[in-house]
This record gives sequence, C-alpha cells and structure tokens, in this order.
Amino acid sequence: MQRALVTGGTGMLGSHLILSLLERGDEVTAIVRSKESVEKVKHVFRFYRNEGVDELVERVTWVEGNLVCYTFVEELVAQCDIAYHCAATVSFNPLRKNEVIQFNTEITANVVDAALKHGKRIIHVSSIASLSTPTNGDEVDEHCHWKSTKGESGYSISKFYSEMEVWRGIEQGLNAAMVNPAVIIGPGDWRFGSPSFFKAVSNGLPFYTNGGTGFVDVRDVVAAMISITDRNISGESFVLLGGNALYRDFLGMIANTIGKRSPFIEANRLLLGIGWRLEYLRSLLFGSEPIVTKELAKTANRFTRYSSKKANAWLNMEFRPLTEMVEHTGRCFVSDLLKRR
Repeated sequence: MQRALVTGGTGMLGSHLILSLLERGDEVTAIVRSKESVEKVKHVFRFYRNEGVDELVERVTWVEGNLVCYTFVEELVAQCDIAYHCAATVSFNPLRKNEVIQFNTEITANVVDAALKHGKRIIHVSSIASLSTPTNGDEVDEHCHWKSTKGESGYSISKFYSEMEVWRGIEQGLNAAMVNPAVIIGPGDWRFGSPSFFKAVSNGLPFYTNGGTGFVDVRDVVAAMISITDRNISGESFVLLGGNALYRDFLGMIANTIGKRSPFIEANRLLLGIGWRLEYLRSLLFGSEPIVTKELAKTANRFTRYSSKKANAWLNMEFRPLTEMVEHTGRCFVSDLLKRR
C-alpha cells in the first residue's frame, strides 16, 4: 500500500486514476479547487460501480487549495509516497496564452521542488502536444522533441515547459517519469474536453475536417501510470496511444455508437478561417472561450500519427483499439442520456 497524492483529481483522468488506486488499497489524497467538484468524481465512479460509490469517495482525503501556493503543495507532498501530477489548465484561447503557460509551468515546478525537498516520487502527465511533428512524415514518438514554431498554442508551450521542470528535477536526483497521452477518450463531464465530442455529435454536429491524430483510452493511461509506479521507472517518458485516426472516422464511430448521424460537411481551410475569426470576435464580446481558435484551425486538416512502441515494450502494454474506447464511452454517454429522461 502506498500513500498517493493526486492533483487534478476531479478531472476525467484524475477520477479514473483515483478509482484504480482505491481498488489497489492505496491511501489517496486529492487536491481540488472546491469540494463541490467531488460530485464529478462520483459521476465517473458510477460508470463502473453499481453501489458503494459514496463510501468509496469518502475514503479519499479531499483537500481544497491552490497549487500555485508552494507552501500548500509542499505540506501535502511531504505526507505522500508518490505524487501523480494530473492537474493543468487546458485552454486554446489566445487571450489566455500567457496565463496558461505561467500557471501550468508554475504548479509543476512547485510539485517538483516539493518532491525534491522531501525525497518523493512523481508521475507527471504531459501530452502529445509537447512533441514536435517530423517534417518527413514519420510517426511521432518520445524522441520528437518540441520545437518552437510560430503560432504554437499556449497549452502546447506550457506542457513543454512543465516537462522541462520535471527533467530539471530528474537531473537533481528526483525519481520521476512522464506520460504523453494522445487524446484521452473516456466518460466524464460531457461539456468539456474529449467527452464533449459525444455531446456535439449527439446534438447533430454537421462538420468534420480531414485531419487526424492519436487517441488513447483513459483506462489505459491509468494502467500505464500504475505500471510505471510498480516498475519504479524513473527518468523516462512514454507516448500512450491506442490508435491513429482521421477526425472524420473518429466522429463517425461516435455517431454509429450513439445512434446519430455522422458529420457530413467538410470544414475546409476557408470555412475554418472564417470560423476562428468569428469565434475570436465572439469571445471578445462575451468573454467566453472560443470553440475554434487560429491554432486549432491550423491543425484541423493535418494528420499527425503517433507511436507507442516504447510503452508497448517497457510497460508490456496492449492498448485498447479506437473502436473499443469509443464504444465504451458511447455506452456511458447513452446511459447518462437515459437517466436524464
């Protein structure tokens, strides 16, 4: 049994990770911005448990606080054996670029510094967004180090800077490893992140693009993190991938799974260009997050392929294929719809 600290515990990945840690018999402390958000964790648990959810959630020590405060972070890291750093602000809003970079980098530095001081372990959750795309069309893996390019999103930059904080710690003797998941697919809050794809298709999303990317099941991301823990791997990073696919095909799988019409209008460069400009104006007028940004439009028609050969070999992982992860999440989505009727 270990004492685990989880940052970002109420997010989709954090919730699934906490469930697995509890099932292993670990003691779990989770940092949250507000205890009201714990309801999101219960929501995820109910996809896997028919009863005993409240009792399971009560086994977690929920601590409200701000990860920007080093003293707060240090106190909790000192009490754990390992910190799973899942927390990050995800925004592609150009108006928040500097804010996202500063926040994600600073909270990671705090976790790293606290772990260094008290001799604790870290498993850091990064992203494929921190990796560069080879110009020769090869698959992206752990060796594709990030390169600064014009128009890179604040989120991508923040993930690279956060990784640099972890590598700094490793050079100073920190026991730490990192995962770079592809787009994580799984049930959660259907309004945000990848779960929102299912809600959008359910609502009749008509558009698709000709780009594509990599996808991975949330349960496999958790399994990889726990495998790294059990094998005491340090000083390594792992791309986590279940499969590469075109967005058109991915959205079509969702539509088939939940019984809706597949997107049928191609969003070409011209349409995307108009879209991000209109969204930028809307965000200025109403102070809301833009749905389409210049950075997202730039990559929407680009198909970047990824490779998880290292994770397959080192962690003995067999990742779920895209069809399985979409079917699982789709069943959870439909189940939620039926409960609300």
